[in-house]
Amino acid sequence: MAATVTEAFDTIRAGYTACIVDAQAAGEVEADADAEALGTYFCAVTEGMGTIGRVGTSRAALLQVGIASLAALPITPLGAEHLGTADGPWD
Repeated sequence: MAATVTEAFDTIRAGYTACIVDAQAAGEVEADADAEALGTYFCAVTEGMGTIGRVGTSRAALLQVGIASLAALPITPLGAEHLGTADGPWD
């Protein structure tokens, strides 16, 4: 069981890390940011959100955790421009 969990965690972390590396290449995230550490961080955040979500934490609270976690990402001015959604910017 532990090996399966480790493999799943590593797969998710690799996906986050790849996204951060892509954002660095696009100039959206600072080039000197530690993509591997940030990938691990975001994996931990989402896993934690899943855990607290299963015990009844509100959607609003989970959204706030997700938005707050973005503060750890060293976003460039270009990246900040790209954070908007069809409904408007994150803030």
